[in-house]
Amino acid sequence: MQRRKGWQMVLGLAVSAALLAWVVGQIEWPLVRTALAQVRPAPLLLAVSLFTLALVARAQAWRVLLGHPVPLAPVFWSLMVGFLFTTLLPFRLGEAARVVALHRSTGVPWSLAVSSVAVARLADAALLAFLVLSIAPRVWQGPALLQKVEFWLVVALMGGLSLWLALRLRHRGLQRLQRMLPEHPWSHRLVALLERVLESLAPLEEPRIWVRFLGWKGLTWGLLVLEHWVLLRLWFPQATLLWSAWVVGVASLGVALPAAPGHVGVVEAGIMAALQPFGVDPNRALALALVKHLVYLGVTTLLGLLGVGFTGTAFLRRASNQ
Repeated sequence: MQRRKGWQMVLGLAVSAALLAWVVGQIEWPLVRTALAQVRPAPLLLAVSLFTLALVARAQAWRVLLGHPVPLAPVFWSLMVGFLFTTLLPFRLGEAARVVALHRSTGVPWSLAVSSVAVARLADAALLAFLVLSIAPRVWQGPALLQKVEFWLVVALMGGLSLWLALRLRHRGLQRLQRMLPEHPWSHRLVALLERVLESLAPLEEPRIWVRFLGWKGLTWGLLVLEHWVLLRLWFPQATLLWSAWVVGVASLGVALPAAPGHVGVVEAGIMAALQPFGVDPNRALALALVKHLVYLGVTTLLGLLGVGFTGTAFLRRASNQ
């Protein structure tokens, strides 16, 4: 295990170093400093506010998944603890940290906390993939059909319906799949993996939870798009919400890569790469990326530290009442 973690650290540092080298090769530092001088307090404060609201919406989406009578405050602060650990420490410890923080501060069962985090992560991955795939044809001038909003609405509807049916019929489907596959250890592992994934998504079988959860997730991503749009317009007045959504999608995919703590290099390279199809100045693109990264680190670190204090105090209060 220690050797595996060591390789993960080395890989993350190597990815960050490679991306930073690519970024440095694209820009001229005097021009970047000039671009950074264009930052104005009002749009920066608005971006910070929108990002903070997005974090609140993300916490509410998690709370819906829990289906447990838990107030929003401990769920939010547990989420912030997770962001803090993910930002400052290697090995993506944030998911485990927020599960521990939630359990200790509210008493939510371990199994429920873990499964809800798994569902949230899978949903984010699916929504992110949909966002990138639906925008890419318009950015890269793909086939006309793929540029139509109606086409992607049908895809989303069919995808959601397929997932709902898979959850409703999961036990029957897994039994049939088991009978169809040859008797081999790999087939048992495959079926067991599918069973764990579908069981973790089981809360979404209830339509009411499904609608509320996707609504809060949609609001989360919408606020992030607005935040990036506000920052984009500091340097690119011609930027549209399409630009912003594309940057959010590509940059979020970049953050999924292994990297040094704090996503060093990944955020900058992701935003610069996302803006390349629009033919913008890479120096101003880096200025945008640096400011966005600063907003992310500043807000999540501050709220994460407050979250550590809140969840710790809540745990002591629960312990004293038992």
